[in-house]
Amino acid sequence: MQARTGVALLDALGIERAHWVGNSQGGQSAMVAAISYPDRVRKFVMGGSHIGTGGDRYLMANRPSEGNRATRQALDDPSRENIAKYLRVHIDNERLVTDELVDYIHHAHTWSPEFTEVRRQSVSLPHDYAPDLPGIQAPVLLIHGGTIGWWHSR
Repeated sequence: MQARTGVALLDALGIERAHWVGNSQGGQSAMVAAISYPDRVRKFVMGGSHIGTGGDRYLMANRPSEGNRATRQALDDPSRENIAKYLRVHIDNERLVTDELVDYIHHAHTWSPEFTEVRRQSVSLPHDYAPDLPGIQAPVLLIHGGTIGWWHSR
């Protein structure tokens, strides 16, 4: 859906071809665009991205990933502690994981028992794009790795 939406945006803007850049789900959307709409993708950059739906199918990663485990734990038991752990795993700068942010996300996960139940029942339909990867025509830059730290000492 996101690749189709991106192509529709290109159509609306009168852009024939574009470079696509994405990380995580955005990288997957760029990959799907390169597979499904090869004439619309000049080049694409993909980082930390899934190559399938319905699970923890990253192109290059340990499985299950720490992020997937923290997400699953926060969804199964959205306690403040699990939400804080989820945020610390997904946000590189832990100073940004404030009590205010934890409270906000905790409320978003627990504001309605009905919403929580519907989300619990929601599933992704599994689809593996791995067989389609060799057919990608656009030049690809894959980015893999963790946090990069810089420091200077005298």
